[in-house]
Amino acid sequence: MTLQDHRRKDFIKFESEIQTFEALQECHLISRGYDYLLKFVAHSVAHYQQIIESVLDRNIGIEKYFSYIVIKPILDDVNIPIRIITGEDDCEFPL
Repeated sequence: MTLQDHRRKDFIKFESEIQTFEALQECHLISRGYDYLLKFVAHSVAHYQQIIESVLDRNIGIEKYFSYIVIKPILDDVNIPIRIITGEDDCEFPL
């Protein structure tokens, strides 16, 4: 998603309001061309459209958005070993 304006208060408003959506699983502030990458979970394309319409109806400063539908997850692992997070690995790419 891209915001209409880029003042500090615009980011604060968006970030505060977007967290109220139950179907939102992830939200990331990103660089290069867009402002946020969001991941919603929906049971159908129609359900996803309802979610997006409710986000847009909230009037939280969204200028434009692009949607990508996941066809098949290849890897969806949230169990990352703590040694990777803490940097305690001996090598950068363990086998």
